[in-house]
Amino acid sequence: MHSVSEAIARILAPRVDKYFGIMGNGNAWFIDALERLNIGIIPVRHEVGTVAAADAYHRVTNEIAVATTTYGPGFTNTITALV
Repeated sequence: MHSVSEAIARILAPRVDKYFGIMGNGNAWFIDALERLNIGIIPVRHEVGTVAAADAYHRVTNEIAVATTTYGPGFTNTITALV
């Protein structure tokens, strides 16, 4: 049986080419699941940059990108880029 993080990674794997992220306690299992599937993430230094990079990638290539951050203050930082 797969964990929730691994199930999500397996569902996204054939549909998404690029993953941008900053690792934290809240998404460590998801990032590990991606690595186990030989899918690396492009590391970003701040949560706003993570969402902005995924958005920019989509706007330029018209392909889906994933942004992953951790919970708490890290997650609230994503709101700036989402707005």
